[in-house]
Amino acid sequence: MGTPRWDARPENKAKIAALGREWRKKPENKVKQKVATKRWRAANRERVIETRNRWLAKRRETDKSYGRGRHSIVIKHLLMQRDKSICQICGEPVAFADASLDHIIPISRGGSDEATNIRLAHLFCNVSRGNKY
Repeated sequence: MGTPRWDARPENKAKIAALGREWRKKPENKVKQKVATKRWRAANRERVIETRNRWLAKRRETDKSYGRGRHSIVIKHLLMQRDKSICQICGEPVAFADASLDHIIPISRGGSDEATNIRLAHLFCNVSRGNKY
């Protein structure tokens, strides 16, 4: 066997990746990349769908927060009644349009969607809290 091709050698993989990043940064190449990607996707439709489905399946298995926005308006109304339209983070009144449902123990940290783990909060308070508990 001969020596491997230049681009197949492990020590050159970082160089090749860096060259590709540099090429993609140039504005004129961004358009070329977009066109080439579109052309490849059109020619490989089944492969694109298969890859996307595999990605979605993996995300559903590993990411408990997949499919956010499951809570209906009815649940939001019930929480507004239960929590007396008071933000459970800052203690100020909450308007329906500004209300969001906050998970006490975040989904990303093993929390559930049960009513005992959900409380009413201002959207700003909920977002600024992040996934802390």
